[in-house]
Amino acid sequence: MNKSRHYLTTLVSAIVLVWAITASSSAQMYYDWSPPINLRSSPGRLAASPHGADIVVTTAAELQSALSPANAGARILVQAGVYDVSQALTVPDGAALVGEGVMIFDQSGLPTGFDPIGRTLLRATPALVGDILTLGDGAAIEGLAIQAVSGQGTAGAVAVLSRAPGDVISVRIEECEIITPGTSTRGLVVMTRNLDLEPPHEGAVLRVQMARSIVRSPGGANGIFAINFASHSQIKLDVESNVIGGTLSVAAGVGLPDAVTGASLVIQSSHNLYRSDSPAPTPAGWQLIGGADAPIAGIVSEASTFNTLQMHSIDDTITGFATGIVASGARRINALSAPISSNRVDLNLHGTLLQTTTVDLRLVGATTMLNVATGDDNTAHVVIHQATGSGARANRYAHSQIPVNGFPGIGNRLEIVGNANAFDQTNHNFVPPPPAEFFTGGR
Repeated sequence: MNKSRHYLTTLVSAIVLVWAITASSSAQMYYDWSPPINLRSSPGRLAASPHGADIVVTTAAELQSALSPANAGARILVQAGVYDVSQALTVPDGAALVGEGVMIFDQSGLPTGFDPIGRTLLRATPALVGDILTLGDGAAIEGLAIQAVSGQGTAGAVAVLSRAPGDVISVRIEECEIITPGTSTRGLVVMTRNLDLEPPHEGAVLRVQMARSIVRSPGGANGIFAINFASHSQIKLDVESNVIGGTLSVAAGVGLPDAVTGASLVIQSSHNLYRSDSPAPTPAGWQLIGGADAPIAGIVSEASTFNTLQMHSIDDTITGFATGIVASGARRINALSAPISSNRVDLNLHGTLLQTTTVDLRLVGATTMLNVATGDDNTAHVVIHQATGSGARANRYAHSQIPVNGFPGIGNRLEIVGNANAFDQTNHNFVPPPPAEFFTGGR
């Protein structure tokens, strides 16, 4: 097996598994997002291609041929039907891959699925290795259903991946349906990478806008998985009016094996429904980590420092999960890892609704599962306003969360903006609420 492929497969498998298990046991508000890529010039009419006639696809072979680097900037129309995909595909830079699916919406404006007539489905076969559809810079997809196959491993249905140091990729996903029936295959994967035999992709920037789309994860896998594995890299996610099944699992910086410092991950989330699609409640809705090591036995992760995750949620709903939100400035999983220090998670909830079975909030400055120090000076900075919880739940709040014989580190902090009285007046049904000691304004 190719060394790089083996590296990524092992890494992501371990991270997904360990983070799922552990989940079950005042930053700026606005950012300079790239403008949306408009695929439709008017409702019901696909935008004209600036390169002349469309490339029209009617078979899987034609689809593979159309997604050639030579067709960068083209508009590729995939007619209604089922396309069995046996090889990983890449949408060329600047290209728009458009299906004929017509999305149906409920009264709140959230998508419910495609009209069965005219649906365009890209369906992975068991022979496919890797991510089904990778998006190049400036690429856009719309009106497509993309379905993974059970047993495909930890590959993604749709992937946005850095290609080199300093790479810049900006993509758009609009009115698509992503289906991941297995327990580990992920819906949307966004990663700045550190591959074997290559320098880390330091300074890479990935921007993803996703709107009015559905991710279905009946196996309880990750709906969205985003991590920086390279220093000074950035991931920006703008998600609006989507239905996202499975876990939102993200980390600003993870060292493996090289140190990761100064990386950032920013999420703007508005009017999304995050839900558990699995028969039993999926362990966690959101897993938000500032800095972390990689949970692979025998591998030494170098330091993860000064990484920042910013999550801004407006009018989102998180429903059906065992735990709603797990947020930690740092997480240490491997006793061999170098220090995980000076990382930060900024969590801003406004109008967020949580409906969980066991835990609404698990908020900590730093955490470890081991009898080792968590690291130092990690922070979880939290703003919660006009949010609603599920009532009596096993909520947990701590500066450091450690086992009985663990070490809490120095300077790790959970800080919740405001005071306990104001929290009780402006939020509802968080039982127990955070104790006064964690508020910046005390009682």
